[in-house]
Amino acid sequence: MRYAILCTILLLSGLCHAQVPEGVVIGKIGEEKAVEEKKSPKTASILSAILPGAGHIYIKKYHKTAIIWAGIGTGIYAYDFNQRFYKEAKTNYIALLDGDPNTNPTGEYVGASAEAVKANMDFYRRNRDLSIILTSLGYVLNILWASVDTHLLYFDVSEDISLNIHPSLNYFDKPNLGLTFALSLK
Repeated sequence: MRYAILCTILLLSGLCHAQVPEGVVIGKIGEEKAVEEKKSPKTASILSAILPGAGHIYIKKYHKTAIIWAGIGTGIYAYDFNQRFYKEAKTNYIALLDGDPNTNPTGEYVGASAEAVKANMDFYRRNRDLSIILTSLGYVLNILWASVDTHLLYFDVSEDISLNIHPSLNYFDKPNLGLTFALSLK
């Protein structure tokens, strides 16, 4: 009797399957199938934190990397532009206020009043600081965008959505008639 059970188990063991990790495709014996491993949102976020846009390269959405690089590059350019004009205005403002007749304003600030130069200096400093804030915000959004995009890669967008409406009878204090709405997503 034991030998019969053992032989049955051995013969049927070829039909049994073990647990399969998520993302693995099972095919026929000898048939090779390409298995794409599931992308991790954590990895995409870390890559985007190291190099902006790298998380989107990881999930193979290359066009979004170009958008990120353009946004952050524009922010860096705006910082550099405003910093140069801020330094020029600051140098000329100091030249106007130092009281030394040998130091005179240069460029567009020749003949300008100290108040006008100070207003320009404040304008460029404010814009420089704003470009730093917006570029930093773009960097953080780049990390969040990579994480969300990776999560949405595996979001089910099937047509199996249904809404069932049927009458119901509730027995709390006294019997009540009503309608029940059930939304099924699969």
